[in-house]
Amino acid sequence: MGTWVYSVGFIQTAGMTEFGRLIAEGGAKITDTKTLLECYGKFSPGARWNGAYFMDAVTAKPVRNYFLIYQDTYIFGRGYMGMTGVEIPEKYLLIGTDYEVQRSGEEGF
Repeated sequence: MGTWVYSVGFIQTAGMTEFGRLIAEGGAKITDTKTLLECYGKFSPGARWNGAYFMDAVTAKPVRNYFLIYQDTYIFGRGYMGMTGVEIPEKYLLIGTDYEVQRSGEEGF
């Protein structure tokens, strides 16, 4: 059994506020996702965060104003899984998109 250790609602509020402060003071750009994840980590000691841009289902291109985040899962009695360090191959990001269907030559839904 596992869980996210920190409340996403709290971490998003605190992390995004810190990220906004850095942007306002010139210490980060709004497109700096690495700094965004570091801001989340500042308020969740021990937990790791990762994320990726949402992929458009028609064009299979990242939507640059829609960043999806996730926290590493803590397994009770074992510790963190380390999933935030796993890179997901692009072919899995395209599953179910119109782009994948066109590429494979199959009919859509």
